[in-house]
Amino acid sequence: MTDRRRLSYAAPIVAALAAMTTSARADSLRWELATDGDACDLARLAREVQLACDALGSQCGVVTDAPAHRAVLRCPSDGPWTVDAYDAAGRVAWTFALEGDDRVRRAAIWIARTPADAAAPTAMGAHASPPATPPRPDVSPNLPSGDPTSKPSATSPGSDGASMPPHATIAPGESTPPATRTSSRPWGLLGAARIVSGTGFGPAVGGLAEVGWLVGPPYLALAIDATAELSLASPNGYSETAARVGAGASYGAPWGRLPLGVAVEGGAIAGEVSAPAGYTPSSLGFVHAFARACLAVQLGGAREWRPYAAISLIGQVPAVRVTSIAALVTSSPSVSGALDVGVAWQPR
Repeated sequence: MTDRRRLSYAAPIVAALAAMTTSARADSLRWELATDGDACDLARLAREVQLACDALGSQCGVVTDAPAHRAVLRCPSDGPWTVDAYDAAGRVAWTFALEGDDRVRRAAIWIARTPADAAAPTAMGAHASPPATPPRPDVSPNLPSGDPTSKPSATSPGSDGASMPPHATIAPGESTPPATRTSSRPWGLLGAARIVSGTGFGPAVGGLAEVGWLVGPPYLALAIDATAELSLASPNGYSETAARVGAGASYGAPWGRLPLGVAVEGGAIAGEVSAPAGYTPSSLGFVHAFARACLAVQLGGAREWRPYAAISLIGQVPAVRVTSIAALVTSSPSVSGALDVGVAWQPR
């Protein structure tokens, strides 16, 4: 009888604890994160938000599937940083201006401290005030200030004494985040000078123009380019003029945010080989296929203008062969090397 009584007393307690656990999980906020700007680091923002959520007792988390809320950290290189939060319906819940040191961590703390029952914002007039700047919360290396297990209220002061309203200043007319803001710099232009060695007709100089698209931000890009080259006269007097058109893919520099990058390209080369004066035939035209493998390095940060340098190996098939009186005079090798120095531009 004693055991049965204990069991009858314990059953309601276990059921209550299970209900509380289920309720806590239901109240947990699921965040999808995005960044907009040169100085943003999405991977670090995700780590900082998850650390802050863990410090608050896993009241929130970072996910990529079926998120309930969305946060965008905007960090332009020449302007103030802001963090915007959107509710499950895609409406702006609040936006804050960030200042001081380690703004990524400060943004993560504000995201993690957003209450699960934050109300949707009311419509605002056309004369909205500037974005509010939250007080600087005192933070330890990994945790927000105050009791990490306490849940801040949308209307009462938070653990650092600052009020955490469900929404601050909201940009008028913006109800959903623009799709183009989820990945900055989706396209760009590139120009470079090129030097080619080992052409079979002396060193060649030329220029490169390219347009690229970030198809897998922030690293993977596709590009189409055109190149013009003019070789200096070789010792036997022959020279070459050529134009290339190609398409390829790159990972990292100069389009992606990594300082180093690799690229592959394929296309067609059309050109003409000119003979010295008095030789017959005086010129020879050709159209061949080529392939290029490239290693690039970005000479500076991920800014709007990005100087870069690249070395390439260029293969051409079939080889260009010049004969005179049934004798081989010169030919292009199967592989030649190239050096590019230029700048990539990705508009804001």
